[in-house]
Amino acid sequence: MTPIAKFHSYVIALTVALMFVAVNVVAKLIPGASHGGLASGFVIAALSSVGLYQLLAKAILTVLPKWEWLFKFTLGPWYLKGTWGGVVRTKTGKLRIIVEKYEQSLDHLAIRGWSFGHDGNIEANWTTQSAQVSVIPGELFCFYQVNVPYKENAVESLGRLQFDRPDHNTGPTMMTGYTVDTDATQKLRYEELHKLSYRLLELDEARRLTFDRFGDKLSKEMAHEQVAATSP
Repeated sequence: MTPIAKFHSYVIALTVALMFVAVNVVAKLIPGASHGGLASGFVIAALSSVGLYQLLAKAILTVLPKWEWLFKFTLGPWYLKGTWGGVVRTKTGKLRIIVEKYEQSLDHLAIRGWSFGHDGNIEANWTTQSAQVSVIPGELFCFYQVNVPYKENAVESLGRLQFDRPDHNTGPTMMTGYTVDTDATQKLRYEELHKLSYRLLELDEARRLTFDRFGDKLSKEMAHEQVAATSP
């Protein structure tokens, strides 16, 4: 069941339960009601159900983003919201640290990402034009627009990431995969992308956490490159 379908099932179930209670209370208060009165009551109840449904839907939509456990439960295997950090390898074999923020609602997913050099400076950034979760195989398909300082125009890129998750009913905590520019100038292999937090962290904090986690790997990579460069 998709998150939207699950949400509507919550609202419908709650509406039916509340209206059932209300009708029973009214029926006890008016025990000798006529058939005409009962018919009118059913019409009023039906109209009231529509209004109650709309009221409950608005109320739950307001509360849902504030109650992370309920939002996570509602999205189930679609749940990716939060800040992610990891390492990617470029087409030339260079290792880069990246941070991605997954902004998610019941029916929409947007991703913003940044890549950093060894010095911690931003080398590129990207946003998704579309992002689609396929929950059965556990995959994320994205169409990105990538901004690179030394390129005059933004580059379009396609990505496919594979979930690492505890079960099929739970969202991923780690992903691997790749992205490929549509002009075939660049390919990134996602070696590790881990969920840092379900919150959308400030970029500086997310960068620090990611460098703390993968800094040793990056340092070893740099040392290896230096040795290779000085070798005869």
